[in-house]
Amino acid sequence: MNDISITVVGVVGSDVSFSPGDTGARANFRLASTSRFFDQHTKEWKDGPTTWLDVVCWRKLAEHVNDSIEKGQPVIVTGRMRVRTWENDRGRGQATEITATSLGHDLARGVTQFRKVRTNPIPQASPAPV
Repeated sequence: MNDISITVVGVVGSDVSFSPGDTGARANFRLASTSRFFDQHTKEWKDGPTTWLDVVCWRKLAEHVNDSIEKGQPVIVTGRMRVRTWENDRGRGQATEITATSLGHDLARGVTQFRKVRTNPIPQASPAPV
């Protein structure tokens, strides 16, 4: 099966849901992506329809998303897209989901500060004996 790679620019539309999990951390949130266009008749910018997507992050990316991303922030998400079908007591449905491989703030819309997380800290030298 071929994966569908996708990059989406949008706004975080829900709080990040985080769970550490036995097989690795998982974070997910809803992403709203709205197209904009210039209306030649009214000479104004207008919003097009909003597309809602579920974003799922795993392991270290999930931990970093949980620590860095909040509802309402503009982001860029890259990952693999799939349509997931579901069924519950209220009926059936479909959700478009992106399993993120990379995610960050959209710097065209604001500023952020990056802090690298060390995975293997450098050991401290022992003090010399007196």
